[in-house]
Amino acid sequence: MNTSSDEVVNRSGSQDVYRWSRRVLDTLSNEERQVCFWKKVEFSSQDIADYWGWPSASVDAVFAQAQDRIASARVAGAVATSRMPAGVRSAK
Repeated sequence: MNTSSDEVVNRSGSQDVYRWSRRVLDTLSNEERQVCFWKKVEFSSQDIADYWGWPSASVDAVFAQAQDRIASARVAGAVATSRMPAGVRSAK
């Protein structure tokens, strides 16, 4: 098998993104992950609240908390990424 160095960098970059994503998801509670998923597929806070029997404000609070955790992980990831070789950084 003949693999170019670009393919190796892209693969290792993809693996790094996967690992980072997995670590971020592991920091979220089950409710935070579910709210993020429902929001990603464009359900409104009211739709989610109606389904779970929560107040809409609670859905918004859980989503905001998840966003804060993800933002913190991005900052931490940016610091870690700055220490990676340039080829891996560009693959992200």
